[in-house]
Order: sequence, then structure tokens, then C-alpha cells
Amino acid sequence: MMQKNTKNILWVGLAVLALLILSLSVYTVGNDYFNKSPVEPAGNGSVQPPGGSTPSSPSGSPSNSSPNSSGEGFEPGNSGPGTIIAGPGGSGTVAAMISVSGSYAPADWSSEKTVTVVTKTTKIPIQYTRWAMGEFTNETFPTDSSLYSDYTVPFNVSDDGKITFYVEDERGSKNTSVLTIENIDNTTPVIDSVSLNPAADIRGQSVEISMTVTDSQSGVASVKYAKGEFTTGDFPSDGTETEIIIDADGNGNFSVTENENYTICAVDNAGNAVVFVQNIAHVDTTAPVFGSAVLDPATNWNPMVNISVTVSDSESGVSIVQYAKGRFTADNFTADSTPNTITLDGNNANFTVSANGRYTIYAEDGAGNKAVTVVQVSNVDKKKPVFESVALNPASDWNQTIDISVSVTDDQSDVSAIMYAKGKFSVSDFPVSTATDITTTSEFTVFANGRYTIYAEDGAGNKAVKVVQVLKIDVKPPKFDSVSLDPATGTWNQTVNVSVSVSDTQSGVALVKYEKGRYDVLTFPNGATDITADKEFMASENGKYTIYMEDSVGNKAVKIVSVTNVDTTAPAVSGIFEDIESTPNKVLFKAMDSQSGILAVKYLAGNHVVDDFAGTGGTVLTESDGNYSFDVESGTNIYTVYTIDNIGNERIKRINILNIDTEPPVISDVSVSNASVWEIEKTVTFNATDDDEIAVVQYVKGDFDKNTFDFPNATTLIADSGDEYSFDVTENGNYTIYAQDATGNKAVHVVEVAKIDAVNPTIGFSNTTVPGYSETLTLTISDSESGINSSASLWVKGTCTQEDFEDAGSDAETLTSTTLTFYRNGVYSFYVKDNAGRVTVETYQVQ
Repeated sequence: MMQKNTKNILWVGLAVLALLILSLSVYTVGNDYFNKSPVEPAGNGSVQPPGGSTPSSPSGSPSNSSPNSSGEGFEPGNSGPGTIIAGPGGSGTVAAMISVSGSYAPADWSSEKTVTVVTKTTKIPIQYTRWAMGEFTNETFPTDSSLYSDYTVPFNVSDDGKITFYVEDERGSKNTSVLTIENIDNTTPVIDSVSLNPAADIRGQSVEISMTVTDSQSGVASVKYAKGEFTTGDFPSDGTETEIIIDADGNGNFSVTENENYTICAVDNAGNAVVFVQNIAHVDTTAPVFGSAVLDPATNWNPMVNISVTVSDSESGVSIVQYAKGRFTADNFTADSTPNTITLDGNNANFTVSANGRYTIYAEDGAGNKAVTVVQVSNVDKKKPVFESVALNPASDWNQTIDISVSVTDDQSDVSAIMYAKGKFSVSDFPVSTATDITTTSEFTVFANGRYTIYAEDGAGNKAVKVVQVLKIDVKPPKFDSVSLDPATGTWNQTVNVSVSVSDTQSGVALVKYEKGRYDVLTFPNGATDITADKEFMASENGKYTIYMEDSVGNKAVKIVSVTNVDTTAPAVSGIFEDIESTPNKVLFKAMDSQSGILAVKYLAGNHVVDDFAGTGGTVLTESDGNYSFDVESGTNIYTVYTIDNIGNERIKRINILNIDTEPPVISDVSVSNASVWEIEKTVTFNATDDDEIAVVQYVKGDFDKNTFDFPNATTLIADSGDEYSFDVTENGNYTIYAQDATGNKAVHVVEVAKIDAVNPTIGFSNTTVPGYSETLTLTISDSESGINSSASLWVKGTCTQEDFEDAGSDAETLTSTTLTFYRNGVYSFYVKDNAGRVTVETYQVQ
């Protein structure tokens, strides 16, 4: 204050000196120039002199050219300091010195400033202190009261700009000063570019709210957010609000995990505040919900179990459903498991498992919330039944049948079915629909060698097969390798030695017998002659001989042997008649021997025996014109005719010329074997009888009477036994039987033979191929006569003969279809039999 008073005194001294120089009356100015209290620094102010020039400040005084730290400024007006005005009475006086200055606070940015006005004057009282917005001089300061305000106390302004202060004392001295107001900011910050991640239509476990906050004036001072809806007036400041970090570009963000209104409050450096309320409704922190898992089947054993479960999410919806074997949490499922994705059907998730254990079902919603449920599966049965044992009885001995017993276990779902079928099958091609069920007994009997497949299935449907090879069934009869006659047919003898060679490749020949006559294995008599050791016998009669064989297991076979070269019949005498016209009378007759031939014919008058013709006994007769004859002696009616054949069979025939036979033989009881059944060969049997004796019996193919009988092509028959005859034929048609007695009387009988099959079946082949993969073979099987016996038609891989097929030990399969598909190259053999027993064997090359 002392320094400022000194400066003022200096100014007064200078003024007085000037006045003295001008010879003016001078009033001496006292040193009581200003009395004011110090002013604290405030906002910037500036004092501008009129006309824009700034006078230099006295030493130690603030410059009027720019605002000082207190916001004061001094700008002389028209009657400012140093202005001399006339005093009363027209005498010159020194005008009172008066000044005005203003300052504002705060100096920093704010939404308004508080302006304080300071006036300085001499002892002349101040009449007016006024201010007006704008820049004025003493002369231009508004006089309209509506354009200025009286200053009484500090006032507030809320806009930048200039304020002119006007002061006037009671004498009319006036002055003005101009204060420039800066750093007023009453514009709120701007919150814009608010975005949500995820967007409002996408749910998330949390939402990041991003925004840009800018303020073009004082700048952003702070940005905070609080949960709830607030205004700038009630935005919380109790610690529930959270600061948002804003970068240099005004960008900031924060994350929330609850659906709610969130208020963002931005305040600038001037204290202006703005709020932005963001509603969040798409936060989803609720995990999907699983219903109870349903297992199908729930408890029954099965190779696979279907697991179904409902999974729902009322907020963001289920987006992923997966499952994995094992027990996992929601957090480690993805990292620790090998998941399988399930496609939802509505809210239903279904999948099928094939192993027991725990299964974790994992669900994730659109917001990433996770949930798991663990399902225990313990009724999956993938284990096949186990064949503990398969036993054959007998195990190694030959037999006509073999019993097979099987033990099958299953330690889970138990054995539900056991079946068997002939042939080799896998599980996939086993013929369940035609197989034989043995579930109850677990055993079965087989009658043929080959492979048999035993099939087992458990309660879960698991299947297993066991293939059993049966090799010791002997249902094949012994085989007649050869039959020989000694002497052979065509060489006559009174006896024929019949020898037989037999074999049996399986159980062996156990018994060989023979019996005269024709028999089958069922009718062969028990009392027949055993020839097991020597396998030969002596036949002393022509006819059919049945040789019977039996192997060690009881298979039987018979062989019919025809012996036709036994000659035990002497030449026959027939056609006897008396020629009474000759002189002397003659007896004419025929002598026939259809076997070894006639050696000699003799006669003697009277009754004689064979021995009477020995040596030279009897008169030898010579055939003439096919007849033998001798003269009738007077008075003799009885004659004895003797015949002998080339092997010594002798016969005598007594002729009573008074009683010559004219009755023909009788052919009766003619029948054809199995007349209604197709066969390869038929046997015709009949009886031939005569009151005297039968001389000859023959048959020939064709239809003849006794006068046209075809003797050159006829076959002579020897009685099988007594009056019984038979012959075998291999062609259909009519056959004529001829019989003649010793007197020459003749008879014929025509018999029709049918149902003889003389034609073998035929096998034709056609094929289609899938190159490199398979060949499908179609067989055309036919028989023009007896038809095909489908149950006896077989096939096998490899080259086989008829004998191979008929060997029960082969692995031939029944030909159940005429279409076969082959997947391997090779030769395949086919055996076809017709209903008469004729067989055809063909082979086919698959390539």
C-alpha cells in the first residue's frame, strides 16, 4: 500500500507542476488517494483503454494492458484519472480520480463465473456503479436501464464474453473498464455411439456396453455407471457407482452380468453432467435344464440302448447338445472328452450307445451357459453266447445216427434260442426261418455226415454259431464190387459157383448171406445161408438169387443175381401124335433142349426107367424134319422115350398112344413190380402150369399170338421156384409170354409194362457276372419222364463223381435253389437224381 501511495503522489506532483506552468490555480491533492482492502487473486480480467491503447502503469501498479492474476483491470474513461475539469465558478479544478475494475472466479473451467466489482475514488462519493454485457466506453455505456444492471453484490454470469463496468461519482466524474470472461462451459458432455456386445437380439452371459463420451469445451472429467435408472440429480455417489476408463479418443466400456437398467453419467471439467440410461435384457446366465433321462430298453438287456432326454432353455435357447462316454463336468467336458453331437428333435435329444458305463450329456445355450447330466447304462449286452461244449455220441465209432448235445451259456441276458441247420453258415446267413429249434433239449440227432451249424441267441439278440463236422455216420450200404459165375453165363453146367466181392469204406462188412429168390432188404428171410467167410455159394438151379449184406452199423444191401446156365433139365418131349395113316403106324414127337442141347434120343417099347437106357440100351432115334419117330408095334400101347442133353441131364417120357394130351399150359398171376412207381427196371412175375409138364417158357418184347411168336428174339426162362417165373425189363411196352407143354400144346399172355424211366435228368447252366466280384449261376434242371427228386439233388465245390456224391462222408449241400451266387473261382459239381433213381453229374467252372 505504501508503494502504491508513493506512485500516486508522483502523479499528483507532475500534475501540479503542469498546472503551475500553465498559471492555473492548483488544488493540492492530499495523500488520501485510495483506501481499499487487498483483493485475492481471481479469474482473469482485462482493462482496455478507449481507442484500444493501454497507458503504461505506474511503477509497482498492475498493467492495464492485460488481466492480472486477480482478475482486476483498470481502464480510464473520459473522466478518468488525470482528467481536468472546470470547477465551480468557472475556475479550473482538478477532477476527482475514479476507477472501476472487475474480477471473476473461478479461473478454471466452470459453468458460470462469479463477478466481483471494485471501485476506487477520491473523497467524492460514488453515485452509480453499473455493468452491462458487452464492450462500451464512457460515452457509449447504455443509459437504458433495461440494458445494464446496478452492481450491489457479486453476480454470476454463465457465458463467455466481455462485461463493461461503469462508475460515476456525485460530481459526474465517470470511468469504465472492460472484463473478458473466459472458461465458462455450460454444455453437457455428449454420450453417443453406445453399442452392446452381444447385440440386444443375441443373448450372452455378460454384455459389454461401449460408448464414446466427448466434451468440446472443458473436456470430460469423469464417466461412471451405476445399476438402476437415475437422473443427474440423483446419480449415486455412495460407492455403488463405478468409474469407466475413457481413452484419449473418448471411448470406454464396461460389462454387466444382470438384466437391468444401467445409468451412465458423464461430467465435464465445468461440472456439467449428463446421463444415459441403457436397458439390458439379454443377459443369460441360466444354464440349460435337463429332464429325466429315459433308457430304451430301461432294464432289459439289449446290444444297444437308446438314451433320450429333454433339454430346454427358456432364455437364449439350446445351441449345442453333445454326449461322451465317461463322467465329466460342464467345465472340463470340451477339453477332456471326445464328444458326439446330437441333433435335437424339438426339445428331445436321442442317441444310442453300445457299451455299458456312464455317459455325460452336455448342453450349451446361445449365451454359452453349460450344463451336464450323467446317465448310467448297465443293460447293454454285446457279448455273444458262449459254446461251452459240443459233444457227439458216439464220439468216434461208426453209427447210423449221431446225437449231438450242446452246452451254451450267457452270463448277461441269458440264452434265449438254440437252433441247428445242416450246412456251414455264418451268423448273418443262418436260416433261422427253416432251422430246427432245440432250445428246450439242447440236443439233436443227425442222420448224415457233413457240417452242421448250431446257432445260439441271447436275450439281447447277440448271436453266435458253432460249426460241427460229423464224419462217423454210416448210412451207406455195403457195396457189391463184383459178382462172378463159374462157369460163366453161356456155359452150361449142372451147378454154378457164385462168388461175390464186397466192400464198405466206413463201418465195414459184417454179414453176407444168400437166398434163392428175389428179395429186398426188408423181405430177405432171416434163415438165409450165411456166406460171410467164403462169400460164395453153389447154385444148382437157374433163377434169381438174392445176396444180402449188412455192415457193422446195420446198413443193408441186396444184389439180385440171375443164374441162367444151370442145366438140370433134360430135353423135353412134346408134340406127340400118332400117324395112323402110315404103314406101320408111327409115333411122331419133338425133342427140345433150350439149354445145353440134345445129346441123344432113344426109345424102348414098354415101361422103362432111365437106367434101362444106359450104354447101348434103347434104340437111338434121329431127327427128321424136326421130328423124331418110331414104329408102333402091334399090340403095344406103352412106349418109353429117353432124352439126354450134353451135360448128362436125362429124362424119360412114357407115351400111351391111347391118351395123348391136347390141353395147353396155363399162364396166370401175371404182375409187374411197383406198377405205379417210376423205376429204372421192372420185374414181371407169373406162374406157368400144365397137367402134364411144361416143356418151355419164353418171353419177347412185342404183341404176338402163339402162332406168330417171335422165337428168334425170344428169351427162354427157367422157373424161379416150382411154377413161378420172372424176368426183368428196362423198356416200356408190351411183352408176350409163351409156354409150351411136353405134348406141344402152346399158350401166350401179353403184359403191358409202364413207368420205366430210361432217360437221365438234364442240367443246363446260364450265368450273369459282376466282374471281379461275383458270378450268379442259374441251373435249368429237367427230367422228361419220372421228374426230379429235389431232395436228392446236391452240389459241392470241387470235382466229384456220382460215387463221391453218394458217399455220405462228402460235404455236399442240398440244392435248395436253382440260382446260386459264387464269390470265389473254382470248379463246382452238381448231382441231380430223378424219381426213378437215374443220376446225372455235371461240373461248372466259375471264373
